[in-house]
Amino acid sequence: MDLRRVLQNLLDDREDVGWGPNNLFKPPLLGTGMLYERIAESLPKPVHFNKRAASIDSAGKEVTFEDGTAVHYDQLMSTMPLTH
Repeated sequence: MDLRRVLQNLLDDREDVGWGPNNLFKPPLLGTGMLYERIAESLPKPVHFNKRAASIDSAGKEVTFEDGTAVHYDQLMSTMPLTH
């Protein structure tokens, strides 16, 4: 990283996309969502999307969702942010 370049960009309030990892990264042709769709295709079924868990019984391996439905699981994956 060129520290002088970074500082000058800050002083000039200028975007500089010519440096850093974004300079080399090309998103997939079909968008970044495609990556997650492909990962989901490889997961054991069933996969429950767009449901919010109300409670998780880890001993009984059961998730109860906010809509009142409940499912047993062998494996559980959460997309909850790590800050929560």
